[in-house]
Amino acid sequence: MLLWLVQKKNLLEKNYQKKLIKTEAVPLFCDQSCFDKHWVLQLNEKEQVNHFICLICKQVANRPVDIDCPEHEDTEEPLIAGENCLKQYLKNNNNTCPVQPHDGPRYSKNKPLKKQIDELNVICPHQFQQDLKITKNEEGETEGKTSQIPNCNFKGKMKELNEHLDSCPLKPIVCCNIFDLVIKYKELLQQTIRDYEVWFFLFYDMKDKIKDIYFACCNE
Repeated sequence: MLLWLVQKKNLLEKNYQKKLIKTEAVPLFCDQSCFDKHWVLQLNEKEQVNHFICLICKQVANRPVDIDCPEHEDTEEPLIAGENCLKQYLKNNNNTCPVQPHDGPRYSKNKPLKKQIDELNVICPHQFQQDLKITKNEEGETEGKTSQIPNCNFKGKMKELNEHLDSCPLKPIVCCNIFDLVIKYKELLQQTIRDYEVWFFLFYDMKDKIKDIYFACCNE
């Protein structure tokens, strides 16, 4: 019986740890959409970028795939799409090919093209978005204020972007509602207390049997 109580205690502790794990934050940068063409064109020629355009969203393909269905195998132009962009299109259009209306399109990853896109020179995407916002504002509103805004001078390869974003000075800050957080931990604490109360009362109810076992062992 003592062994059973110990096992019950360990199980409650494991459940408590699982509940704590569920409250951890999720990563911020997990977007797999295609890349903004205007952002990529900041450091690259249009003629070069045109070879990487997703036929669905008309932006630079992220994780490019070749659409190689037999129905349009005679097409001379390369049929390129971003992997996530294509999957989303198929999901929203009953698995219909974006090139010609037929079911069950075939596609495969284009690794050589991905390597070329990875070698493109880019600036920080957060800096690009910030510059766009400043440009859209009226000149009188931004005058004398732009010097107070932090900047990011990153210029590097596309393949280096994820590493940069982890330490970018313009990295968005996760904001949370402190009251929601307090409520969640309160509920977690209340459930944990209830779990341990069950264990305590089970142990309390068994105290007489534990005494009998103890005295029996002593008399042997």
